[in-house]
Amino acid sequence: MIDLLQFKIGTMNGSEFERYIRRLLPKISHNFKNIKATYNYKGKETKGPVDLFSYKESTGSYVAVICTTQSEGVRKKLLSDIGSLRSEKCHIRDDIDEVIICVSSVVRTEEIEYREKCRECGWRAEIHSIDSLVYLTNEHPDIVDDLCAKEIQEIINRNKNNEILFMDDKANIQQEDIERTQRVRMYDCGERIKAIREELGISASRFIELTDFKSEKSLLSIENREHEASSTLIETICQKTGLSQRWIKHNEGYKYEIDSISTWGLDKLELIKSWKPKSLYFLINKESMSLLLLAHLHDLNWKTFSFSFTLDFWNWWGDEKYIPEIFDLLNRFSKDFTQCPYGRILEDQEYKEITSGNIHPSIFLKKTDTFSVNWFDDLQDIHHQYPISNNYEAWYGDWFVKVQSYFRKYEKKSEI
Repeated sequence: MIDLLQFKIGTMNGSEFERYIRRLLPKISHNFKNIKATYNYKGKETKGPVDLFSYKESTGSYVAVICTTQSEGVRKKLLSDIGSLRSEKCHIRDDIDEVIICVSSVVRTEEIEYREKCRECGWRAEIHSIDSLVYLTNEHPDIVDDLCAKEIQEIINRNKNNEILFMDDKANIQQEDIERTQRVRMYDCGERIKAIREELGISASRFIELTDFKSEKSLLSIENREHEASSTLIETICQKTGLSQRWIKHNEGYKYEIDSISTWGLDKLELIKSWKPKSLYFLINKESMSLLLLAHLHDLNWKTFSFSFTLDFWNWWGDEKYIPEIFDLLNRFSKDFTQCPYGRILEDQEYKEITSGNIHPSIFLKKTDTFSVNWFDDLQDIHHQYPISNNYEAWYGDWFVKVQSYFRKYEKKSEI
């Protein structure tokens, strides 16, 4: 379904894309309940400095929305569109406090230019490229139904004559990937499904509710290898638990994949924000100073991210220029989510266990010491303005105050 949504959104014309964005935004934030469009009564686009806009009653300000379906010259167009919001033709220009940019193609590192352009005008910027739009849309079945109605109906009609698929409702079909619409594959992986269910401590009856599967007996027959599991069931299990499809299908790679976040990882930050995670946990290996992020998305689905840098700045040689960027990135994680991330300080063996990719993040967290749960929040206090700052070294160790000293040193240096 993800690939199908990406195709549908990526091939929209300008008017279709604006109408789609106008429908999607109110579902992801109450700030868009008053959203208005600038296309005319015939549903065609009209020229103007803003495509969509919404009045925020709580602050008396406006959110301006810029949409584009261009595949070439996108950077030039968006920078021009942002500049147009300051023109006299934009009557809300003095009351804008946020700009949403929606693009039906991939946005790469040039997004920093869009943010800087908005920042110069005093506006907060949020950028949704096609990747984040697809994931946001997939969370709302009514929009998926309308965008992919024809393809979904074809799957329904085809599966009416194929009882072995163990699919009896449209909700399961909506989880199917477009690559499998022509042929649903079956996999002999029941023992791995059983192992994961038991590892998570879930009964068969609860497991079929979690995965919206039709029959407890059918599940048990799959686990006992009397029947094979459909790709649809596998995809749902992975979507609900965070499991790797490669592992469950082929017994290859990690059970739980580990993604990476670079020094300038704002693209991943925005993607994680679009998932609206229930909670975030920052884990640090106090020996190697390696950093991990665990994100709880929904149900038992967690994602693990490994940062491409370490915080042992005293061992760096020649890369100190990146320290301000790292502080800004970590600070954004602290400020851009409604709930401040929690923390854990790990011994080397614990770090090896979670990075092995063989243990579910929620199970791992239950095994760790919660004494250091606030270290990530306290790390932002580089000027020791918190009343508890005298306790930092005793609580967390000398590495903690050393990291803060480097953030403090290079923050000042970056401002010169």
